[in-house]
This record gives sequence, structure tokens and C-alpha cells, in this order.
Amino acid sequence: MNEHSLKVLEYAKLRDIIAGYARSEPGKRAIASLLPSSEKDIVAKRLRETKEFIEILASGETPPLDDIRDIQHSLTRLTAAGSILAPGELLAIAETLGAGRRVKVFFQKFQARSAASTLTAPLLSGLAATIRPLKQIEDAVAQAIDENAEIRDSASTSLRKIRKHIGRLRDEIHGRLSRILQDGSSRNVIQDPVITIRDDRFVLPLKPNFRQSLKGIVHGQSGSRATLFVEPLAVLDQNNRLAELRMEEREEVQRILRELTSTVAQDAASVEETFGILTTLDAIQARARFGFECEGTVPELSGDGSMQLSKARHPLLLWKSRTTETGLKVVSNDLGLGGENRLAIVSGPNTGGKTVVLKTVGILSLMAQAGMPVTAAEGTVLPVFSDLFADIGDEQSLEQNLSTFSSHISQIAQILGKATKDSLVLLDELGAGTDPAEGAALGAAVLKGLLERGCMSIVTTHQSALKLFGSQTNGAVNAAMEFDSRTLEPTYRFIPGRPGRSYGFAIAARLGVPDAVIENARSRLSDDDARLANLLEQMERDAGVLRSRREELEQELAAARRDRTAAEEERLIAEEEARAIKAGTKAEAKAVLTELRKRLNKLVSGSHLDRSAAKDAARDVDALARKLEPPPSGKPRMPSGPVAELHPGDRVTVAHVNKTGTVLASRRGVLEV
Repeated sequence: MNEHSLKVLEYAKLRDIIAGYARSEPGKRAIASLLPSSEKDIVAKRLRETKEFIEILASGETPPLDDIRDIQHSLTRLTAAGSILAPGELLAIAETLGAGRRVKVFFQKFQARSAASTLTAPLLSGLAATIRPLKQIEDAVAQAIDENAEIRDSASTSLRKIRKHIGRLRDEIHGRLSRILQDGSSRNVIQDPVITIRDDRFVLPLKPNFRQSLKGIVHGQSGSRATLFVEPLAVLDQNNRLAELRMEEREEVQRILRELTSTVAQDAASVEETFGILTTLDAIQARARFGFECEGTVPELSGDGSMQLSKARHPLLLWKSRTTETGLKVVSNDLGLGGENRLAIVSGPNTGGKTVVLKTVGILSLMAQAGMPVTAAEGTVLPVFSDLFADIGDEQSLEQNLSTFSSHISQIAQILGKATKDSLVLLDELGAGTDPAEGAALGAAVLKGLLERGCMSIVTTHQSALKLFGSQTNGAVNAAMEFDSRTLEPTYRFIPGRPGRSYGFAIAARLGVPDAVIENARSRLSDDDARLANLLEQMERDAGVLRSRREELEQELAAARRDRTAAEEERLIAEEEARAIKAGTKAEAKAVLTELRKRLNKLVSGSHLDRSAAKDAARDVDALARKLEPPPSGKPRMPSGPVAELHPGDRVTVAHVNKTGTVLASRRGVLEV
């Protein structure tokens, strides 16, 4: 992509915003150097990686990308002979290796869990799988260096012994100097009763006349020269020995660092590869998190070169609305081009949003080809452009950048020389800045040249001749930025299929230009311009009527749907109430039936039984039971066998309740089951 287009579309600003989502400095640098690619395979891979990471974030998972340190300089030093890395550098390498090991484990577990779900991340998991854990380096560094990048006493046996000697000797020196401070004969020459250090040796702050009471070596003086820092001769030998021990300590520390550096250098290639993978994953994470938080989407790539933006918003304006309290409302728009239609001519009033639409198309195309989510809705489809050319005057834009007519023409000349069928061309205010007739003629010729080259192009204009070009030329379509004629305020909505009015007279009148001047201006319009203005005005009125009618129908449809939903809810409530009443009634009837059967059993078991009455009662009870619980349809009823042929222990089926049981007793023609 050419630098001019990246600049006018403010790609660097967007890149800086996304870099802020990176967890590490290397990740930030990776985003800061990220440029759109014109290779479809590269773009597709970038977008798939970003989509996988967004889906992981949406699932509530977060890969452990903390603790990635900036070890690039240290890796470069590893290749230089004799280099010894500092403790902080070695600690940063170990922490980065630990981060790589944890990331590898995360994606291994993620892939294992994804086997039972539809959520997979093959590209990211494959990238993490190539990380080679180097736990031995982590452990070696952790054993020798603490979290404050200080060499531990346990780094080696020799170092432990040396530091013990240093500690004991330091205590001895402190003891001797403390006794000197407390000695009455020295009290008159003590400036301050403290022990301090000069030239890595323990000294006392004394007055200039110290030689009267104390022998020693001067190691400096205060700024006022009222205090001399003196090493008493009583501790001279001990200070000398302490200096020797500290030298031994430094040599042992250097030996330890040299050994650790050598250990890391042996696996330098693997360390560098892990660092590169983590940097890449952090950069992908930054792209994904930006899209996730800004409700963006990963676009589909077009197979036929067509473009379809769904609810597209300019990312910088969206970011401004989210991060400041300006009350800025970002209007989303749909825009499509493709097939035979390769050129869109956008017209409408000043400050109506034409330039923002132009920039939105450009910046979203750059974002997609850099592997970034675009600030648009699902269903957005973008081609991969071989190059993007933009000549945008910024009178109403984000940067307030003015351009002269000659610079515009120079840019257009370069575009016509380089644009191909795989290019995207964005031209703002084509035909402006010169004589209107010449500007219109030149603009129409430029548009014809773009159509001949087959590139996808979007231009903005106020020229009536170019609006006519859009309605009369195959491959070109008109589009308008909507303007509320009642309030004389732009709505910033993109309306495809018709040209837009400039509303110059209406805006001039609102700003106080006298009516007589406005009418005089109208009379100076050519017949063609006047007819076109009247036609556009009628089209807008018709479109407004259709829009109002559509809104009314949508409201009526919504009301009908609400009524239908309410009626359905009432029907369900009524059915539930009916079922409840039926169930209650049935339960009451069953309770009565149970009581009747109890009484019948008492009658059967009695000594004086009217058999005929008992049979009549049993038939009545059975009839009532059949009414309450009719037998299931489709199942044959078991015929009743003679009671006399049944004996205790026989298995029987009671047809009216469709239950199977065992005969317990038979008394006077009545079975107990």
C-alpha cells in the first residue's frame, strides 16, 4: 500500500490504538510495524488467526500472555563472542520462557477440551505447539537469580562462603568503628556519630582537627569542607581484606553469569523462536481484543471482487465516542459494490458525511488486509486489493488538512497511471477547485478512465454533471448522503441508488443570506441544473413518503405481532387453567371413587351380604372408574373370566384400570387382588 493513502486514511492512528491492547513491548512493536498485505493467502491467514482468538475470548478463556519480556537486545548480544548477560537480562529470558511454556500448556488443554465442542483454534494451537519448553534454563536462572535480579547466595558454594566472610568482617569493622565513636577521647573530633562508606570503605565523618586524637586516611570531604571522611588506621587491614573479598565476590558472580549465559546460548535458536511466537500471539491478541471490545467482526473475503459493508462505522470516530464524553454519535451505514457496478458517485450537502463514508471504506479495507477486525457487522465481505489509492481533501475531515487543485490533479494523474482492476480508488470532491465546467468535464473523463481500468472506485462530488454521469453510464451508480430538509441537518445516512442534493441555497438561507439574494441565485441556474435540482427534490420527497409509509407499516406489523403474541399467551394461560380445573375435578372424583371402593370392600367382607346389591354396586363403581380413566386407545381389553375359575396366586389383569395383579382371595364372587 502506498504511503500517501496510509497517511490520508490515518492508518497509523488506528494502529497505535490497537497496539495499546498488547500485553508486552514486543507485541506493541509488532502491531506498530503491521502493514496491510496484498497477498490473499496472507490476509486470509491473519483473519483466521484473529477470529480464532476472538472466539477464545468470547468463550471466557484468556491465554496467559503475561510475563513476555523484551529480550530482543539480549538475544542479539548472545551471538557476540564473550558476551555476558546481566542478571536482569537472564531473568527476563527465564520469565519469557516460562510464559511460552504456560502458553503451550494452555493450548494443549484447549485443544483437548475442544474435541468435545465446536470451538477450535487450529492455527493458534499449531503455533503454540512449536514452542520448545526449556525448563532447565528457567530452573538454572531461578536457582541463581532472585525476583529482584540479584544473585542469590545459593548460586554457588563459593559465593555462599565469600558472602559469609564478608558479613562477619563487616560486623567486625562496624564494631570497632562504633567503639571509636563511643570513646570519650575521640568525641571532640566526631562531626556526626554515624558510620558511612566512601570509596567502598567504611569511614567516619570527622572534624578537620581529627589528627589531634585519631590517626587515619582521608577519603574525601563534604561540600562545605567542614567534614572529612576518615578511615581510622585501626580498621585499615580489615577494610583491605573486605575489598579483597568483594573482588572475589564479583569474580564469582561473573563466573556464574558467564556460565548461565553459555547455557542460554546453547539453545539461543529455541529461545528466539519462543520469543517470536509469543510476540506474534500477543499481536494477534491485541487485534482480537480491539475487535471484541469495539464489537467488530472478522470480514469474509470476497471471491468475485465484490464489496459489502454491513453497518460500517469509522473506527477512529467510534473510538473517540467510546473514550471521550463529547456525545459524538457514530452512524453506521451499509454499502455495496460489485459485479458490473464498479463505481459509486456519492453526492450530498457539505458536512453531510461524504468524506467520512469515503474514509470508512478505505480504513476498513486496510484493517482487513492487516488482519484486524473491522468495525462493521456480520455479513461484511471485502476483496483483497492489490493497492489502495486515496486522494482526500480534508476540509470536513478528521485532520483539517487543505490541499490545492494542483496537488489533487497530481495525485489523480499518479492513480490513473498505476490503478488496475484489483485496485481501490477513493477520490474526494472530484471536479472541485477550478472552473465548474472544466472541473465537471475533467471529472467525467477521470471517471471514464477508472471504469476502463476496471478498478473499484468511490468518489464524492457536488457536480451535477457527474451525478448525471452516474445515472447514464453502465458500471456507475449514484448514492446520496441523507439530509433532513425540515431541520436542515445531516443525518449521515448513506442512501444508495440516487444522487443527493447539495442544499446550498437552503443552508445559505439558514445562515442569514437575504431571500432576494437566494432567489437571484436560483434564477441564475441553467435550465438543466434547475431541472436536475427539481428532479432530485421530487425524488427526496417521494423517498420521504415511502420511508414514512414503510415506518408506519413496520409499526403496524410490530403491533400485530405483539397482539398475536398476547393472544397466544392468553390461550396458553386458558388452556393451563382448564387443565388445572380438569385435574382438580378428576382428583376429587378419584377420591370419591376410592371411598366407594372402601365401602364396597366392607360390604363384601360382611357376613350378611345381598349378593345382587353388591354386584350392582360393583358395576356402578366400575362404570364410574371407566368414565374417569378410559382404557388407552389401540390396546385390547382383557375379557373377564368366570370368578369361580380363579384361585389365590393367579395373575390377572383388571381391564378398566389396565393394571396387572395377583389374586389374594375369592369371597362370594368378589376377588381381592
